Amino acid sequence: MEPVRGHGQGAGRALDGRTYGVPDGTDTRGVWFNKEIFARAGLPADWQPKTWDDLLSAARTVKAAVPDVIPFNVYAGKGVGEAASMQGFEMLLYGTGDTLYDPSQQKWVVGSTGFTDALQFLRTVYSEGLGPTPQQALDPNWTNTTTEQLIPQGQIAISMEGSWISQDWLETGPMPWPEWSTVMGWTAMPTQQGQAPGSVSMSGGWTWAIPQNADNPDMAWEFITLISGRENQLKWAVDGVQIPVRKDVADDPSYTAANPSNEFFSSLVPTTNYRPAYSLYPRVSNEIQVATESVITGGDVAGAARNYDDQVRSLAGDAVVAATGS
Repeated sequence: MEPVRGHGQGAGRALDGRTYGVPDGTDTRGVWFNKEIFARAGLPADWQPKTWDDLLSAARTVKAAVPDVIPFNVYAGKGVGEAASMQGFEMLLYGTGDTLYDPSQQKWVVGSTGFTDALQFLRTVYSEGLGPTPQQALDPNWTNTTTEQLIPQGQIAISMEGSWISQDWLETGPMPWPEWSTVMGWTAMPTQQGQAPGSVSMSGGWTWAIPQNADNPDMAWEFITLISGRENQLKWAVDGVQIPVRKDVADDPSYTAANPSNEFFSSLVPTTNYRPAYSLYPRVSNEIQVATESVITGGDVAGAARNYDDQVRSLAGDAVVAATGS
């Protein structure tokens, strides 16, 4: 039996504290922006937002100066699935200092002020017309449309995206765009008020694991050892625009030289977060998508947060804890 390749870098370690998978790559998330649109709006090419208000201020400036583009793309709603949860909402939530899950108590968090604040941020973006229309955002193909069409076409000024998206713009990608590295800028996603550590990221990835009843666990381990070697990891990281899981690969000059954004997005690893990689998470994630869809289509923020809390209580039973200070 071959090793099982599992999605979710954070899934390598289980609730019992033991590690069950060997990662072969990960990713990080930040903020990409179009420097040509920024120039038209009078914004700097070395833009580095420090707070959520800085993001909104730049988006409002773009909306006023360059009205024919989408100022700020933030994923939300059930149409784009996990991108709404992880690339959109959780990048906001974890920037407040709050979390989805309390590992010390092994319980899901409800009643979080940060949860409500994250929903309010989305409400602001969409209600002020700073983002895509709800119809665009809820299109299941929206993530591909943004990276393969609208960003290369200069139709989006700012987008919360992953470290890997430039792979689409390489010669081997679906939308070759030789100018991407000079047109686009990238920066860290700021925390809500600029509080420590100053930036936030979310990471996923893949792990290789050997099933308990594997026919040939020794051969499976040899295979994992082979693909985890430095040479193979370097090729995988370069070709796939991956964030390395080996420090010697991350420090290799050929890795940093392979893509202008590699070094920056690798530098986000120390402050990144992983989703709670437990069996209930996909259902919790669905409730996040429901909540974000509600607010971007005009729903009440407080009501969406209460509905999320009620659903998580129903899903998790006793494995729920009220947020500190709530």
